[in-house]
Amino acid sequence: MKNSSLAIVLALALGTPLAAVAQGGTTAVELTQEHFDQLDVDKDGQVSRAEYQQYMEGAFGRLDADGNGRITKQEAARVLTPEQFAAVDADGSSDISEAEFMDRVMRDFDRQDRDKDGRLAYH
Repeated sequence: MKNSSLAIVLALALGTPLAAVAQGGTTAVELTQEHFDQLDVDKDGQVSRAEYQQYMEGAFGRLDADGNGRITKQEAARVLTPEQFAAVDADGSSDISEAEFMDRVMRDFDRQDRDKDGRLAYH
């Protein structure tokens, strides 16, 4: 499971600082087995769309430190560069709403689900 935008959002959701950002906004971050295991709630070796969505909804709440329903640049600063933050902030409002966050993470899930079976496997 190697994809720059999915890695960005997973790093955000898992609270993992992004190590490096290359030109063009791509990253060298890769999902580890440990991260995958956190997402694979039923331990069947795959992450279903439902598992992913549930985890990401919880992740949004953990990142939204003040509980106002929006992730600010300050709340995301430990895991996202300003460029990465802007990529998730679709409306340019300088914060990330839950709808923006969930739209991004679910689009990334769908993009990674190459066989369209609603599941991701760790490679």
